[in-house]
Amino acid sequence: VARTISGIILICFTRNILPVIVGFIIFRWLINAIYWHRVKPLTSNYKWRINTKFFNTFLKTTPQFAGILTLFLIIRFAGQIMVPWIEGDTAAGYFAIVYQFLDLILLVPTAFTINLMPILSRKAEISVLDLTRTCNQAMKLISFLILPCTLFIFVNCESIISIIFGVQYDPSVLL
Repeated sequence: VARTISGIILICFTRNILPVIVGFIIFRWLINAIYWHRVKPLTSNYKWRINTKFFNTFLKTTPQFAGILTLFLIIRFAGQIMVPWIEGDTAAGYFAIVYQFLDLILLVPTAFTINLMPILSRKAEISVLDLTRTCNQAMKLISFLILPCTLFIFVNCESIISIIFGVQYDPSVLL
């Protein structure tokens, strides 16, 4: 959310896509540093290695998680490969605006799911009933939090883009 808001602020004030990209990079590394700072104490009693038993359970019991992760990475970075094809700052701005909404609509539930994968794999290792119960709770959480936000953005995208970015970016509404 902070990264998306910073991207919106940067595009509003600079009207240039380069500061937005730099801002995204800074936020990505900042979040990684914060995440590692929080996770490192949890791993201090263990050797730094992959738990092969858990990894095998992950691949055998619930192989769709590996597929979800792979597809997520492809979808997440496919748009950035298209940036060189975009000509001019305005077109890049259209791309950036759409990417902001893509982050909100697709990335949040996908990131939530990816973060749940280890928990779901451990539940699958215990029993199918535990896995089912956890999946149902996760679906309820995703539905109650993210679905209303997604619908709100979808229904009001024209107004939201006009208010935040101005009428010059109205062509991005179609995207």
